[in-house]
Amino acid sequence: MSIEIPQDIVEMNHEILSALKADEVDLSRKYTVEHHFSSSNFTLLEKLAVELFQAGFEIIDPDELEEDGVRFFCFDALKLCRISEETISGQQQKIFELLQKFHVSYDGWGVDTTVYEE
Repeated sequence: MSIEIPQDIVEMNHEILSALKADEVDLSRKYTVEHHFSSSNFTLLEKLAVELFQAGFEIIDPDELEEDGVRFFCFDALKLCRISEETISGQQQKIFELLQKFHVSYDGWGVDTTVYEE
């Protein structure tokens, strides 16, 4: 099943990739990509984490936060990979399929350029 990635996410991807290129990050190396998720429903977020783990992501930084009196939960899903538009879009295809199933918020992605594998 092919899910259309929202336009604001596509634009975010382009901005992040452009910034990495402008910073002369060597995209031929592998870096840890971090996808960020949150929800006020712990059970749904936990189910998403299990599915992402089974899809090969490492799950880190589970947390419970409160903002403006609203309690929510969050975690990051990490994957070591070479960064390209195709790689990120492929990961997001899987992510957005699961988001439709669990109704959890996707808070974007980032990359730690100091963590890489030769």
